[in-house]
Amino acid sequence: MEITFDPVQVAFVCQREDATEPLVVPARGLTKADLMGDLAWMLALPAYQLAFPFSPEEQRHLALVGCLSGTTL
Repeated sequence: MEITFDPVQVAFVCQREDATEPLVVPARGLTKADLMGDLAWMLALPAYQLAFPFSPEEQRHLALVGCLSGTTL
């Protein structure tokens, strides 16, 4: 099963491998911060450059920061 989020409908779109029509499940009781998960706290941080060498945790943070492009609160 593939699950994606449709921000226009504010719903989760579930596509089973053996089905032609996707199942659309409206998102209820979720805030933007809930949907963003670990990314939400990063929006409050000032812009900064991580020092080399990157630790595994810093590499994870860099990957998450890359996902922030075009997002707003």
